[in-house]
Amino acid sequence: MLLKAKDYFTLGNVLGGFLCVIFVIQGRLEWASYSILIAYAFDVSDGAVARLTNQFNKFGAELDNVADLVAYSIAPSFLIYGIYTMHPIYPALPWWIAAAIASAPTLAGCIRFARFNVKRISYDGAFVGFPRPASALLFIGYFNSHFFISNEIFYWFGIFVVFYSSVMHFVLVPFYSHHRFAHPLYIKVAFWFIASSVAFAAIGHLITGYGVTFDIITFWLLNYLFTHRHLTFTREELKKFKAFVTEWKADEATA
Repeated sequence: MLLKAKDYFTLGNVLGGFLCVIFVIQGRLEWASYSILIAYAFDVSDGAVARLTNQFNKFGAELDNVADLVAYSIAPSFLIYGIYTMHPIYPALPWWIAAAIASAPTLAGCIRFARFNVKRISYDGAFVGFPRPASALLFIGYFNSHFFISNEIFYWFGIFVVFYSSVMHFVLVPFYSHHRFAHPLYIKVAFWFIASSVAFAAIGHLITGYGVTFDIITFWLLNYLFTHRHLTFTREELKKFKAFVTEWKADEATA
């Protein structure tokens, strides 16, 4: 059978991205955001199922890569287009300007997809380039946060966030990975603090109907995007990564 158990969870990731598009067409931007969160839940689950069932194959890896392109590049582009054309608070931009802004995640995601399919790149303890799931979650957090709707300056700053995070998809810089074999103590503490702050905020949101979950997600992911490299990697680690990238780029030229 072509599809393994984990692949059905991967397809759930795709369907979450598809639902996001449908909800944007209907003008239901909040549900479009939740659809990407559902896609992320399936994405996290498929890895766990693969490990439990020991089902690893090349087809599953390629399907997962395509699913990420749909859920974390194409679907967020539709969400961004909806934000800048039909947001209930801010004035709508002309469709072609909104489309130009919204195209950035899809274009960047396609470049990343093709580039790393031609020549795989993997570095222990780090993602190379800003991960597409992190980018999608950043968009969800940012455009649903309280500060986004509190001041119009954040409406315009969102355009910069979209373009910068998209470009960082294929820029060869390290982003700390939770897959690292051994984490320093301060990183473990940071992971615990990040996870617990999001969890407590989400629980409070569910209980009271009001919360700062999206604000906290945005805060952590903006730090991940802009500042974390200088806080989590030592100079020696950054030097080793730079040497690795130089060697990889030399091989890429012949691929």
